[in-house]
Amino acid sequence: MNAILSAALRPQEWSATVWVLLLTTAVTLLTRVFRRPAFPENAPKWYKKGDWPILGSLGFYYGHRSDFMREALRDSKTGNFSFYIGKKHLVGISGPEGRKLFFESKDLNFPQAFAELLTGQPQAPDHTQQTEFANVFQKALVPLMKKDNFVKNLDLLTGDTRAACETLAAAAPSKADPDWRVTDPFESFYEIVYQLTMRTVGANDIADDPKMLRHTLSIFDWFEKSDSFAKVIFPWLPTPNHFMRLYYGTKLALVFRNIIEKRSRTGKKGNDALQFLIDRGLTLANIVGHASDES
Repeated sequence: MNAILSAALRPQEWSATVWVLLLTTAVTLLTRVFRRPAFPENAPKWYKKGDWPILGSLGFYYGHRSDFMREALRDSKTGNFSFYIGKKHLVGISGPEGRKLFFESKDLNFPQAFAELLTGQPQAPDHTQQTEFANVFQKALVPLMKKDNFVKNLDLLTGDTRAACETLAAAAPSKADPDWRVTDPFESFYEIVYQLTMRTVGANDIADDPKMLRHTLSIFDWFEKSDSFAKVIFPWLPTPNHFMRLYYGTKLALVFRNIIEKRSRTGKKGNDALQFLIDRGLTLANIVGHASDES
């Protein structure tokens, strides 16, 4: 053992075979790190501005994303463009045809894309299970988005909006003018939108309970803050933010599990998206994935 260690510490005495092996390994690793798959021949033109080797277009994550999209679209003659995030090939689309493709194409896999670009989302271990989850997700989501499901809770949505407006009207008067009321729209309006979102694609139990509403909103806030750009580029990297997302994903799962168990125990069904998904046999993991995607 000592002889091997002593030889390893004297590289000038290494054989040519050892050097060739080391150089081959180094070149292979560098190639795997730096080489990115070429765009397909029919892909839109590559938008290279702000593209970094290995990392890709940092502006998509760390800049103003809307500005990045506008600049890329201005640079495109077709209204579509390609760019890299790490080794991942992304395509930006616009216009009527682009919207039609995004919303109607059956070839797109929204759950997989969400999992690829936002860390912490559980991914199926193989292609078959990914396809199965996508099919279940789409079959549940499409009927849920129909007009009938929105209209049935319209009275609750208008009631939530009215109650929120009354709360705003009852706020403390402004010191500058007693006829004015003061609020921080980034908090008050955000809470209203979240409540209406939960009423539409979540559970009425949460929308009806101010304490639970604030609790789950906090979970979603932390879930969003725990995004890890490094994990997107290097999926094998165990980043702290990835584990934080798993933690908050578990907390959200516990909230929905308690609601589901309560309904099962009491036999009382809800008139909301959660019950819609339960009746279609979705698992807790599918339901939490749906709630995370939509919120």
